[in-house]
Formats: sequence, structure tokens, C-alpha cells
Amino acid sequence: MPVRLRGARYCCDRLRRRLNTALLAGVALCAVATQTLAEQELVQAVRSRQVELQYRLVDASPEAQVELWYTRDRGTSWQRWGTHKDHDRPIVFEAPAEGLYGFTLIVNDKGVFSAPPPTAHAQPQRRVFIDYTPPLVQWDSVEPVEAFASRRAVQLRWTAHDANLSSRPVSLSYLCSIDQSWCVIEEELPNSGQYDWTVPAHVAGQITLKLAVRDLGGHVVERLHGPVPIDRWVAKGIPLPETSTRPTGPHGSTATSRPAQPTTNPAGLKFLANADRQKVEQLWSRGSWHAGRN
Repeated sequence: MPVRLRGARYCCDRLRRRLNTALLAGVALCAVATQTLAEQELVQAVRSRQVELQYRLVDASPEAQVELWYTRDRGTSWQRWGTHKDHDRPIVFEAPAEGLYGFTLIVNDKGVFSAPPPTAHAQPQRRVFIDYTPPLVQWDSVEPVEAFASRRAVQLRWTAHDANLSSRPVSLSYLCSIDQSWCVIEEELPNSGQYDWTVPAHVAGQITLKLAVRDLGGHVVERLHGPVPIDRWVAKGIPLPETSTRPTGPHGSTATSRPAQPTTNPAGLKFLANADRQKVEQLWSRGSWHAGRN
């Protein structure tokens, strides 16, 4: 569907028979700072291959024609698109490719022109950045570090491709299963494909991660990952004892009737007793971890 864009207002001074132009405000479109442009200027961005240039003629004859000129190299060279005679309809310009376009309209009213054809390095009346292809985005991996229970660090990896990405197009956020509200991890990240996140200490249960990538045309592509079991990662970080090698009784029971107690290895690490280990494994299999609860 073409994007409507108001072009220019054209007035005719009948006394001097000279046509003047004044630019009208455009419709509300996404304005982005195209940091890849040398001018570092604000241009209007559209997410469609077709652009409607709307204009209005004032005090012009019914025979007046409107010429459309466009440039794709910031005014270094210009191409004539053609003429438009149906003043009740907008000009529909179909972009041959994505990128920055400059447009200029010239009125020809019975041989009287509003302006000469644009020459090299002439400034356009309107600049538009056309980007009709959304980015390709995917999660690659979400992996906790080995000592997650103490460090709470997670390695986030992703892939994002687009010909028109800004220098910092990536945003990361998470949704906790407890409070069900999105929280920002980081915004305006470079598309490096990696980010090491330290999970806040108050975050527990399960979380869903969101990767959002925005291009210069205004497309925003979001990808979700999860739910991720934070509590299970914590449980994995607690050392568990190896299989007991103590002698057993005739029916497979342990030779001693004393209650299982926490043991300590020579290195001083405190392990869980067998009964506590079974409880941990049961909670772990249910996808949750609640130490100290019955």
C-alpha cells in the first residue's frame, strides 16, 4: 500500500506570470536520524515501495502539468520521472530500490515554469528514506555461565541482518513470570550479536527474553525466547554429592540407621545430604527451586 506524502503547494502570480513554490508540512511519518548520511539530517522514512506525493495547485490553469524530478545521490545527479496532469490525484512514485531519495516538483503552466530543472548539487524540496524490507532477526543462544548461582550472568547471542540498520538498533528486555511486566535490559545496543547480562538478584521463577531490532525505515522486528527457568539455573549451580559408596545392609539399606547429615569434602565444600538431594531433584524436575520450603 503506498504511503501518502504531501509534496508541495504551487501558487501562480497572475500579474507577473511567475510560479512560486512553498513546501507544505508532510503527513505524520516516522522521522529518523539517518546516521549513515553525511549530512546527519532528519529525513522522512517510509516502509513502502510506493510513495504518494500529494500537491495542490493555486491559481494555475487546467492545462498546467507537474513534473517530478528525483535524485538518489544527494543531488549530484537528477532524473526526470515524468509529468502529471490529473491534479485531483497524487503522484504515485514507485521506488526502484531502497535508499535515500530527494524529490522536486516543477509546474509547467502553458510554457511558464515554476523553476528550471534541477542541476547537479541542487537541494531537493523533500527527502525521503525508503526502506520496505524488515530486518531478519533470530536468537542464537541464551546460556548461563558455569557459576550462575553466584555470578548470575547469562550470555545472550543473536543474529540480525538488514541493509539499513543504524549504529545502535538493538534493544533487550525481559518479562518475569512473577510480576508479568516487561523490564528493559538495555536499549540502543550495537548489533554485535552478543551481550552478557547480569540477572538482578530479585528476579526469580521463569523469564521471557525479548530481542527488538529497528531499521532506518521504522520496521521493528521482535523475537521472544523462553520461558527461561532462572530457578533451575540456580539449582544447577549448587554442588550435589556423588553416589554414596558406603556399605549397605542385606536388603540394600545403609549399614547405619543414623539420619543423613550434610557432609563436607576435604576442600571444605558443603554438599547436600541424600534426603535433601532428592527434594532438590524433585523440585528441579518440576521446573522450580524453593530451598528451605516443605
